Amino acid sequence: MGMKGWYIQTLYVLAKLGAFGKALEIDTKTLSRYINTSQQTASRRIIELCRGGYIQRTFSKRRQALTLTGKGVELLREVYMNLHMIFNNITSIQFEGIVFTGLGEGAFYVSLPFYKKQFIDKLGFEPYPGTLNLRLKSVDDVAKRRSLELLPSINIEGYSNSSRTYGSVKCYHALVNNSIKAAVIICSRTHYGPDVLEVISPLNLRKELNLNDGDVVKVSVNLRDTMIPSISY
Repeated sequence: MGMKGWYIQTLYVLAKLGAFGKALEIDTKTLSRYINTSQQTASRRIIELCRGGYIQRTFSKRRQALTLTGKGVELLREVYMNLHMIFNNITSIQFEGIVFTGLGEGAFYVSLPFYKKQFIDKLGFEPYPGTLNLRLKSVDDVAKRRSLELLPSINIEGYSNSSRTYGSVKCYHALVNNSIKAAVIICSRTHYGPDVLEVISPLNLRKELNLNDGDVVKVSVNLRDTMIPSISY
């Protein structure tokens, strides 16, 4: 189900009015004027945003106060990052990283049927059972890796069974060394910090590129497929 366009509009207005980082006292009649709707519509929007976890509402002496939650702030930050990319004509992000041997968890997770089916359906390829782990070379690359997390992604859903919970995964189409089809993955549950880039591919990248620990690899992340989120009105 796509994101409702008015979510972004209403959150943006509330943030401008002061609901970012602190509580904003505002009644539905006042809000309706700012978002150009009826008072009843403004009330429904507040209720739905609360249910969705985008804002928090508290009451005191018959007055309501609204505050953007972390989820609401993250949505606005995604919009901001998208606009930044669009206005600066940025359609890809370049990384350089140093190959290192990881913890060996990649092969296990990539091979799980629940994940594998989603990778095939959503990325268009069956990943080789394992990840190529890259230690980013510069502070700028680490900053770009943090920014990447805020951008819309191809989402792989997590799941739970009787013994444990498996986290979700954000994916971004990429090319390795400007030639090999791949995807950068950002796992919601990982032992690595933001200085590490994990890459999957239909090929064994170490073998295909004759890579050893310490070698430098270039990764180009394609943003065209994920920059425009699914929005419904």
